[in-house]
Amino acid sequence: MDRAGAAGREEARRAETIGPLVAERTRLDRDASAPPDPEPLAQHLEGTATHLDRVAEKLLEGLPVPLAELSEG
Repeated sequence: MDRAGAAGREEARRAETIGPLVAERTRLDRDASAPPDPEPLAQHLEGTATHLDRVAEKLLEGLPVPLAELSEG
């Protein structure tokens, strides 16, 4: 249950961080001539990369050691 709770908290945290990206997209949809703000996208990409690293670690935890070692190269 603890692992499931941690995963739920992480998903909730990620959902909260998407707000600025959605707001930026809405702003750009309203004014097609407006220049995009690169900061919300950069933050989103950084957060996504961190999330994907965590997902990869969790996937590798369940693999037998010889298979997991293949991913280290």
